[in-house]
Amino acid sequence: MRTLYTMTGREMRLAIDHPAQRRLLPLLAELITELRACRDDADYFALQMKLLGHRRQHEGWRAESARAAKRVKQGKQPTEAAPLLEVPGGSPMDSASWQFQATVYTRLTHQLRSIGDALAWRVLDYRRDLLVALARHLPPGPMDPTKTGTGGEINFITQQWEDHQRLGLLHDLTNCLRIADVTVLNREQEMLELYELKTNPERVDPAQVTRIRMAANAVIRGTSLPGDDPRQRLLAVPVRYATHLDKLRTGAELARSRGAQTIGVPGGRAVEIYNMPAISRRWDEETFAAVTNTRKREAARRAQVRGDALIRKSSADIAGHDPFIPPWAIFPLPASDCALLIANYMVFNTTLSLRLVQEALTDAGVWSELAIDELSQNGGTVLRVARRGKLSGMGIMNFHPLLLELADLGIWARGVAHVLDAGPDGSRPWPFFQPEGQCWM
Repeated sequence: MRTLYTMTGREMRLAIDHPAQRRLLPLLAELITELRACRDDADYFALQMKLLGHRRQHEGWRAESARAAKRVKQGKQPTEAAPLLEVPGGSPMDSASWQFQATVYTRLTHQLRSIGDALAWRVLDYRRDLLVALARHLPPGPMDPTKTGTGGEINFITQQWEDHQRLGLLHDLTNCLRIADVTVLNREQEMLELYELKTNPERVDPAQVTRIRMAANAVIRGTSLPGDDPRQRLLAVPVRYATHLDKLRTGAELARSRGAQTIGVPGGRAVEIYNMPAISRRWDEETFAAVTNTRKREAARRAQVRGDALIRKSSADIAGHDPFIPPWAIFPLPASDCALLIANYMVFNTTLSLRLVQEALTDAGVWSELAIDELSQNGGTVLRVARRGKLSGMGIMNFHPLLLELADLGIWARGVAHVLDAGPDGSRPWPFFQPEGQCWM
């Protein structure tokens, strides 16, 4: 899928300003509000079916826009099923216009997936160990409502509810549930049941069965996570998780009227928050560019960054993509702000001082060394850390809790120490804190 980072400035504006994106924004806020009001499995089932309806509708518009692009390229007219072409300056007989609209609808289906992710996080009690285990597979493809398999999965979860009052999570509605097709909550036996559904029950895929078994054993027995690397295992960190997301909430409130706001976050961090609707009312593009540069410098100052020992991360275009980052819809922000984040109408950038991170690691008994020479390399090592003779490298992904979840730095550093203490050299644990549900919506 094309991201904002791969688009030209004009394409980015067209995608964000597309009428379908603007229509989806209030729907996202509505779905988040309804999710937060859910009190039992009946509520979750009803919301899931409502979400399913919207996903199928948007997937249909995506598919028909892509089909129109192909037909026009062949010199044919779009079919009557094609949605209205709403690309400014586009022509119904221009294949590129239809293809761009298909791209927009693909983006919207991912935004709806992020609501499915939030539903899964809430139903599964924010159990990051479960969610990590079930996310370790290839990303899902488009949902095809016309496929027999899709209809079978929908019939299965409907039957589970109507016949047994058991809630089944449809994985195709999410980005984070990638192993099996359906997770059923068996409340009576206090367990989860994973189902890989086939149109022909005799066609069992051994690889799929192995992934399901590995995911279950990784959570229950601490064995290897699904995938090709047997060194990767879940690791419970016996520390109560805590974040500074209250700071983000305060900054988002101020950005609604000011357009741009910088806030300091304990632990060597500063967050710039940009509210696009407010910005469009206050500044033109040239002025906004100058404001952005000013906010970046202010962020570096507030984060007490010295020299080049910093890293930055943006919230832009994350919704419905990275299965290991908590979905915006569960963040403790107003539903309207969560919707703005999902649709990229609000963006926050976090600047993190690695010098202060090192100080926190030292306090936790962890030696660290900056890998400045590798910071410019995508996916390269940011810090080298060691404790009690065990040496490891930390990449940008290891800092996501600090950059996006605004995790408490001291708790995060204690987690690093725990990871280094657990297991032999060469192991690659996936840490998760217990509990963490109190941090979310």
